[in-house]
Amino acid sequence: MSIKDRFIVKASVGFALGVIIDIAIAVIYLLTDSHYMMDTGMYDKAELLRFLLSIVLSGVLGFVGNGGAVIYEIESWSILKCTVVHFILAMSTFFIVGSFNRWITPGLNRFNVTLTGIVVFVYVIIWMVNYLTYKKEIRQINHGIAILKRGAK
Repeated sequence: MSIKDRFIVKASVGFALGVIIDIAIAVIYLLTDSHYMMDTGMYDKAELLRFLLSIVLSGVLGFVGNGGAVIYEIESWSILKCTVVHFILAMSTFFIVGSFNRWITPGLNRFNVTLTGIVVFVYVIIWMVNYLTYKKEIRQINHGIAILKRGAK
């Protein structure tokens, strides 16, 4: 599979995950904040459009974050370079999408710092899980190669 094909698959999965997560957050918000809905229990047109925009933008966040992971497949780049580029890409997208979705308020405040900290923490956890998984796979491959070399002698 080419890097373009892997990007399309990863980005599509990321888009779907972003949409699912956004819908789950919206449902939780609706269940805990009753004034969000009108007295009839229905969205007005503007709220419905904001909700749909939020879903699409959350999908874009997943699209960029997961699809951008193909950066790690550029063999000529170091792991540090891949991580820095992917992190900047993911965080830039988060701030743009967060601004449009009103997750981030204007200015530097405790909420924005806390939310950004949570996003960075989640990024680091995902990065570590992937790193340790790949490290284990590489160790197993190297072990298999060593066994093959011993058997060939």
